[in-house]
Amino acid sequence: MTSPEDPLPTIKDVTENPKNLKIVELESALLPRALGEVDLAALNGNYVFEAKLDITKALLIDRGQDGYNVWSEYLVTRPETKGDARVAKLAKVLNSEETRKFIEERYKGQVVAAF
Repeated sequence: MTSPEDPLPTIKDVTENPKNLKIVELESALLPRALGEVDLAALNGNYVFEAKLDITKALLIDRGQDGYNVWSEYLVTRPETKGDARVAKLAKVLNSEETRKFIEERYKGQVVAAF
């Protein structure tokens, strides 16, 4: 398990390996190119999309309680720019029906608008 002092898991955090799997740590960006050389890999969505992999062929997709993928993107700002008209304009565009349609057409169900 990870600890507050070291929140990122590594191979050192594996406490049991009853199937004696050979576990190799790779940089996330390298994983798509290594898929032909491994039996199993865990990939973040951004690397899946960048490598043009078909997420529907995944063995497991981590989903939240609502049934959608668990990762979300947020628009955040510093407290002093909270009322800035530019931030409001960007928020309006990001949460628009046009953006929703773009997401649906571009990602064909692999990414779902969370607004």
